[in-house]
Amino acid sequence: MNAILMLIIYNALILLLLPFFFSFYLVRVFRGKDTFFSFFQKFGLYTLFESFNRYDIWLHAASVGEVKSLDFIIKKNLQNGKKILITTTTIKSREIVLQYNSALIHHKFLPLDFPVFYIIFLIKNLSNKIIIAESEIWPNFFLILKIFNKEAILFNARISKNSQTKWQKIPSVLRLLFKSCKIVIAQSKDSQQFLQKFHHNVKYFGNLKMLNLNFTKPEKIDAKILSFVENSKKPILCIASTHEGEDDLIIPIIAQFQNKYNIIYVPRHPHRAGEISEILDKNRINHSIFSNYQNGFECLLIDQIGFLTQILSQSKLAIYGGSFLPHLKGHNILEAANFGCKIITGPFVETFSEIIEEMKEQKAILMCNINNLAQTLIESETNIEVGNNAKHFLQKSTPSIHEIWEYLQK
Repeated sequence: MNAILMLIIYNALILLLLPFFFSFYLVRVFRGKDTFFSFFQKFGLYTLFESFNRYDIWLHAASVGEVKSLDFIIKKNLQNGKKILITTTTIKSREIVLQYNSALIHHKFLPLDFPVFYIIFLIKNLSNKIIIAESEIWPNFFLILKIFNKEAILFNARISKNSQTKWQKIPSVLRLLFKSCKIVIAQSKDSQQFLQKFHHNVKYFGNLKMLNLNFTKPEKIDAKILSFVENSKKPILCIASTHEGEDDLIIPIIAQFQNKYNIIYVPRHPHRAGEISEILDKNRINHSIFSNYQNGFECLLIDQIGFLTQILSQSKLAIYGGSFLPHLKGHNILEAANFGCKIITGPFVETFSEIIEEMKEQKAILMCNINNLAQTLIESETNIEVGNNAKHFLQKSTPSIHEIWEYLQK
């Protein structure tokens, strides 16, 4: 089946499912995972009534990790006085973009993968250069760019094993979509080897999620976090990026270690703090919620975003969620490595499998399933070098920002 026919079938399915998507995202609004503002933008309704705009550069970042990987490009363009459009797909990533607090930066939500939405968006938002940091290949996004004769740089490209299997069944489609890409910069060697089958210009500079990590502690620590750390008589254990379903598994285990650690609990989605608080109460872990902080507790539950880096800089040990259930794929553990934390992660880490395998070889990370978490915590107490090994691994593996920037200028 040729590529054009496949794309016609894809768009017919999208059209049939559009009412479902409309209802799905409306439910997300009422659950606090989207807003009416993001809802209208994702369905192209806001774009219809906005004025025409022109930008020097358009950067698309799927979520928080991709925004951070583009940080040096954003700052370089700000220094050069460029007008920047940044599109994202999540509320959290929008909040990170707004932290730049610059009149030169304009944020919008990228429309859903429907041709009409993109056509309207591209007509209303003209840009001289496009850089896309996205792990998913959205067919209509790339197809419409090609129709509008736009050449994009695909930055930090990652194709998972599952996605590779799917694309190998329809290689002509991927080759067609990649005609809108001038350069593809791969996140990993594995992705580079796969993508070279479909594009002539695929580069690899190292894992780009390692970019923009500062090898010093943050200059400022939030007063509440600092108060909790200073009042702690024990080392800080950070529980980072947990997802729904993991908290019920992890909290009963860490409750056994309250005599050894003070705990800062940072769920992946802060709006779940209420339900996590109930689980902490059930397991007799006395805690204070960040937004209503009080002294005298041995656990601090974070219900706002933007504080994980500060917390990791004060932590001796970090247990990373998003990795203890089969449907999860892991999270970026590099910030913890940056501060020399001892890192414990679960076995489901597809997103960072290449990095974590290298770290395991360097004895720079501890991996276990949920049944062995307690034993791994005990073993970590005598494993002095794992944190230092993690920091050393990161320092020698970080890609060169200067090299990438110079290449992009060519």
